[in-house]
Amino acid sequence: KPIESVVGKKFGWVEVVDIEYSPNNRKVYYLCSCECGTNFRIRSENFVKFADGKTNSEICLKCFQNYKLPPDDTFKWIPNTRYAISSDGKVWSGKRNKLLVPITESSGYSVIKLGANSKVIKVHRLVAEAFIPNAEDKPCVNHINGIKSDNRVENLEWVTYSENTRHALDIGLSKLYGEDNPKCKLSYEDVEFIKNSGKDTT
Repeated sequence: KPIESVVGKKFGWVEVVDIEYSPNNRKVYYLCSCECGTNFRIRSENFVKFADGKTNSEICLKCFQNYKLPPDDTFKWIPNTRYAISSDGKVWSGKRNKLLVPITESSGYSVIKLGANSKVIKVHRLVAEAFIPNAEDKPCVNHINGIKSDNRVENLEWVTYSENTRHALDIGLSKLYGEDNPKCKLSYEDVEFIKNSGKDTT
């Protein structure tokens, strides 16, 4: 039985434009259109696999034939792109069939652009979104060992803002006291001077 409600909806680059019934073989087909310009149809029994990403719902079947993942089961497609991310932070271009080299920011984080018009994205967040469930909808991704370039899935966890700050303090990545605080207005010398300025030195 076809899912009528999906007509007009988009799955990544693919829009379902209509449903076709074939009286000859009693099959139901979904007629789809991809942003790459390809029109195709898919049998209803295969549509669930297509829509949930098992055949890469982000691109059409023609694109899927042209853009392959590397022979490594640690990669997953990044939604709505022709790029994939591995569980250890490698970024793969399906269009160019090669690994991309992320840039390391001055902050120490690895970042990548997924296409010319893409914004800069942190690699560790791509890994977390692909491989780590986030049932509590926490907003931050934390490097457990404190090494910002270590983007292996086992080194990442979803955390709240406060948990992220506390972790940075606990492992020494952040010091929010004294002169180490960016909002500090007095140096240790200033404090000592003020403390001693009221003392009688005679």
